[in-house]
Amino acid sequence: MLWDGETHEPMAYANLFYKNTELGVGTNFEGQFDLGFGPWPSDTIEIVYMGFATYQFLIDTLTHAPMQIYLQRTFEKTEAVSIKLGINPAMKWVDLAQKNRSKNSPSKIASYQCEVFSKTTVAINNISKNLQKTKLAKDVGGYFDTISYLTGDSNKSILPVFFSEVLSDFSFQRSPRLTKEVVKASRIRGIGVTDGTFIGQMMGNTFTGYNIYDESLVVLDKGIPTPISPGAELIYDYKLVNVDKLGPRRLFQIKVTPKNPRDLAVSGFIWIEDTSGAIVRLSVEITGTANLNYVEKLKFSQEYEATKLEDFIAPIIDTTDSRRNSDSKGFSTAYFCTKARVMLDIGELSEQAAGMVATNVLTCKNMNYNMEFPKKFFENRLLMLPDANAKSDTFWIAHAHIPQSKEESKIASRIDTLNNLPRVKTYVDLVNFLVDGYQRIGLMDFGPYYTLASWNLYEGPRLRLGYRTTPAISKNWVATGFLAYGFKDQRYKYGTTIDIFLKKSNWTKLTLSHRYDTELIGLTDNDLYSQSLFTAFNLFGSNNITLVKQSKVSLGTDIRSGVRISGSFSRAEYEFPFVKNYRFAYYPNYPDTSNNSISNKLINGYVSVRFIYEPRSYFVRTDQDRMTFHADGPRAEIYIQQGLKGFLGSQYNYTKLQATYLYDKSWSVMGRTIAYAEYAKVFGQLPYPLLTVYVGNQSFMYSSRAYNQMRIFEFVSDQSLQLGVEHHFNGYIFNRIPLLNHFKLREVVSSKVIYGTLRDENRNLIPKTWDQFGNGEAVPITQFKTFGYEPYWEMGLGVENIFKCIRIDFIWRMTYLEPNSHRNAGIKASFSMGF
Repeated sequence: MLWDGETHEPMAYANLFYKNTELGVGTNFEGQFDLGFGPWPSDTIEIVYMGFATYQFLIDTLTHAPMQIYLQRTFEKTEAVSIKLGINPAMKWVDLAQKNRSKNSPSKIASYQCEVFSKTTVAINNISKNLQKTKLAKDVGGYFDTISYLTGDSNKSILPVFFSEVLSDFSFQRSPRLTKEVVKASRIRGIGVTDGTFIGQMMGNTFTGYNIYDESLVVLDKGIPTPISPGAELIYDYKLVNVDKLGPRRLFQIKVTPKNPRDLAVSGFIWIEDTSGAIVRLSVEITGTANLNYVEKLKFSQEYEATKLEDFIAPIIDTTDSRRNSDSKGFSTAYFCTKARVMLDIGELSEQAAGMVATNVLTCKNMNYNMEFPKKFFENRLLMLPDANAKSDTFWIAHAHIPQSKEESKIASRIDTLNNLPRVKTYVDLVNFLVDGYQRIGLMDFGPYYTLASWNLYEGPRLRLGYRTTPAISKNWVATGFLAYGFKDQRYKYGTTIDIFLKKSNWTKLTLSHRYDTELIGLTDNDLYSQSLFTAFNLFGSNNITLVKQSKVSLGTDIRSGVRISGSFSRAEYEFPFVKNYRFAYYPNYPDTSNNSISNKLINGYVSVRFIYEPRSYFVRTDQDRMTFHADGPRAEIYIQQGLKGFLGSQYNYTKLQATYLYDKSWSVMGRTIAYAEYAKVFGQLPYPLLTVYVGNQSFMYSSRAYNQMRIFEFVSDQSLQLGVEHHFNGYIFNRIPLLNHFKLREVVSSKVIYGTLRDENRNLIPKTWDQFGNGEAVPITQFKTFGYEPYWEMGLGVENIFKCIRIDFIWRMTYLEPNSHRNAGIKASFSMGF
């Protein structure tokens, strides 16, 4: 076996030459090699692999004992490529691979089904000196030395904290694009892992879908150009380093390196088949020099095998090829990845933290192509069988694609031991509290801690305590709620919500809720912002505060994978207190415009229905919730709301229609674009807080979907069209500027436009003044703007990844400028940690 001496990852496809000859063997996907029993051309083997020191050893001619060889990394100076007469010999095969890329791609397969085995190991490494001094490190320090075999280096401390094996059935259909994974078996060991079902879904086939035939690979939410994508020769250098003639076809080994080491691009080797131009092997990596945070190295290896589909016919080149069927015109050119390995090495996040290395190995067996699936087969994209976590050792011995080694068994037992250490338990509880925000006491969770105390202009200092039931009470329903008190208005606020899971397989959920609380209309009642830090900062300084008492019933279900429908009934009472200079009032009985008819309270009841189409999304379930993961692609939503005048005091009969389309696209080395369009129209007469409310921003925080230089309620319309685009360059420009490229800064640009109209029947509902107490002291009522002949437009330029977590945006208001106003231009900040 041949191993990476730093990460203990098997070294796939390394070349082992008999010294002073051109003969040799290569390692397979698992890093294994076989020298046979002789005779050998030489008694010495020389191992050559890019990025590693050359290694030599003598052949054991007596015992033929298995060998464990660990290569050590070295810095390699890239030599100039020698090109004669302007021709690079590697480009012949790269051009062939580019030409046949779409024909060879597994994405062209109409449908398939296979059994997938996934094995994942996560370990702590690179223990900083400061961390070694902590009590936690001292408690677990003995376990580092005990399992240092993981690196093959007795001087390098490493501690496994997670190990999993998952066996599943994976199904794919191209048109329409649908996938389904059924987790059949899962065994997991992890420090702090309490929900094996959730982790089992995460560790299946879902996160290993790298396709080298695509134009780009979306890795850690970043687009990375593949070596055979269109225009890849502008990004990569290529060098022909070897020709493998051992198989039925020649394989040309091409070394690829990025022209700019700061770009998000891979380096390593690809093996191109001579006649089809297919990439049948690859071993590539991204190192810490690229514009990625925390990543010291990301490496993945793959093996592709030709399918036997008749749908993919290439010109006849080799009539003796074994994959050619007797009645076909050529050989099939669809290639499928049957083996894959991903290794991620994360550096220390700080001096008080440790690094981490994670590996995932995936294999596919029992391939079936051109499957015809039943009509409702793909209703649930990700399922886990009830007994998946209870499979016996006998089952795993019989069904695991890769047997569990003695070392891996030792890892599992060590993790169990670590889980039982009191200090480890304490730290796990602390991390869960910081991430989740809730503290478990008995059968209940209380929190979250970040909402315990706050302040706003209406309530002044505010205290809030929330609660949440745990699965120990019930896995079929969950109740959440809160109690709050404002010291300035001296009122209690409260709320409770009960989610009842009628059918978890398609997430059919009934929700009952009732609350009385302060609200920022357009933010706290918006799913995008209702729980965000952005909303909290806007509430802190806003005077557009509303008191709302609302009862709501909702029912939602997944019609099929990527399609969800939900409906709701709501009744709400709104009270708009006068806070500083914001005053809302309206004529509830228009055209009666007398002073006595004016009010700042209203009641609204409605029924609504919402359709969501997001074919590339998928979900991972827990006992009481599910997480949504979004991939590149479209998201469409239609929302219809119908007012119910006269029902329980509801005042208005109206119809509100809203249609939204969003598209998320990774553009290889050029970054990522998120664009959206939204149309909204209200039929009927309504005061402006119930019309379509545009999300303004009165805080210092930036929001990608808000109008960051617009005030809340500044513009009002009953029909509008919104367009927005935001592009993240991922450092494409800064990577090419000397000195600046060392800071891994990233550029971002944005633009948002909105235009709308307002009918007179809605405009006339708002009075100019109101003598609320009838004492002759009329106060002005806050007015709003409407759009003239031009839309509201704002542009932004930003720099993100400052200190790896800060984004600063410079926003300009291009239209509706105000004299001597900070609203014409501003600086906003946001915070996030990511790769």
